[in-house]
Amino acid sequence: MKELSESVLISKAQLYDESLFDSISLPEVYEQYDDLLEYENVVLSRQNDDKVRKFPDSALAETGNLPPAGNTGGVSRILGGFDGGCEVGYDGKWDSRQFSELCERLDFARSASDFLDDERSYIRLCDKIFKVSDRGATFGAIKYKYVLIHHGLKVYIHSNPVSNIQPIRVFFGFHVLCKSSLFACNSYLCRFFSFLGFEVRGEILSRVDCQVLFERSLSDYVSSMSKFSENDCIVTQCRGKLNRYVNLRSRKTETITLSSESLELCIYDKRSQILSQDKETYELFRRYVLGGGELPSDLTRIEFRFRRDILRRYGINTFDDLRVSVRSLLSIVSYDWFRILLKPKTRNSDKQSIDPLWQEVRDRFDYYFSLENQELIERSREALKNFIPQKDFRRISNLVRQAGGCLATVAAFSVGRLESSDDMLDFSVHKLREVLKNMFDKYRKGRIENEVLKGFSPCDDFSDDVMNCIDVDVIRSNLESYVKSISKIPF
Repeated sequence: MKELSESVLISKAQLYDESLFDSISLPEVYEQYDDLLEYENVVLSRQNDDKVRKFPDSALAETGNLPPAGNTGGVSRILGGFDGGCEVGYDGKWDSRQFSELCERLDFARSASDFLDDERSYIRLCDKIFKVSDRGATFGAIKYKYVLIHHGLKVYIHSNPVSNIQPIRVFFGFHVLCKSSLFACNSYLCRFFSFLGFEVRGEILSRVDCQVLFERSLSDYVSSMSKFSENDCIVTQCRGKLNRYVNLRSRKTETITLSSESLELCIYDKRSQILSQDKETYELFRRYVLGGGELPSDLTRIEFRFRRDILRRYGINTFDDLRVSVRSLLSIVSYDWFRILLKPKTRNSDKQSIDPLWQEVRDRFDYYFSLENQELIERSREALKNFIPQKDFRRISNLVRQAGGCLATVAAFSVGRLESSDDMLDFSVHKLREVLKNMFDKYRKGRIENEVLKGFSPCDDFSDDVMNCIDVDVIRSNLESYVKSISKIPF
């Protein structure tokens, strides 16, 4: 294998530097690193050492000049950032000729991977070598045929994208985010896709993980949350699940999660988790997160995991939105959605003091996710809380088409062959009128029952079957006038 000069390695590392993109064109980079093909094939080849891929020192040297994962400049330890993971979908348009050529190469590599031909399952795109998976991936009801993997970066490419399908989805994992800024990675990918023939016209974030690390034992946080046995000291808006995972060998709690449909808080023992990973992950974590130091005896990670619904709720759709909103978003969820109080909570818990341990968590989130570019205008906490998301009209149109398809199926089974579109329309309107009338009657009766129920004072005599006693047709005479006034309310 050829020896690579230090200057070549540094130049390759500078590809991740966002400030250098204006002076480097991707076709030139492609030609510049043709001599790295043999080297990268060796790095990517499988090793038989404990069934993991060996990550040599020379490979780590490639990214030695990358910017830190957080906004801390020259801080040696990166104890906060997005390296938990980020998922985004890109909207845009392919160049038909380049896309056709790319699909041919991907089909060949995918077929080789399916036949366990590991050597031919790799494909070189621009200055990177990707492993092409033999299986696709599914997001909701959408199937992506091609999955490309490169050092923690997963690129999902749809084989036949239409107007309502994002042609490309990307997952940024720890292996790439521990060495570079999330926003720098996105800038690089946009130029990378342009070189492949894909014009990026927008992006939609679907998952963002924000984390901070503390050299503390997880038991400190467990004790803080359960310091009062009789009264609760936790304030949370989570209406989902609380899970606690205990290692049966050590009998120690290793993970605590509070999860709802769109937001999750995870507090876990990072030391135990890292020690259970492969050698490559361990070495990356030690060098890029701990600054080359040894793994501390106590290390706890606190991570908020945001999904699409809560990101849309606060108007965070693109990377630009995330950059100016993430600090305020974390301030909101680390207080309103979950917080630990110093004393047992009372009815007016908003004025109660926060536990110093949790306040330390909030301060660290505030520090690592502060806006590094002072020329941008950061969204305030109040602006995020008062934001009103726009309605997703694409979803509404999809629901309308779905309803039309269901009605057409009902007509085919109920009537058989219809002679004209007018017959189909008449049948659909008739069925809709029946369904909507029943729905309206149930809604109206429920409103009346609720209003009548408010007129009753608590009484043990009929508290168990009060709803069974309320019937609009046979209601008692002393409530007739009340029911008549309620029935005049427009719904």
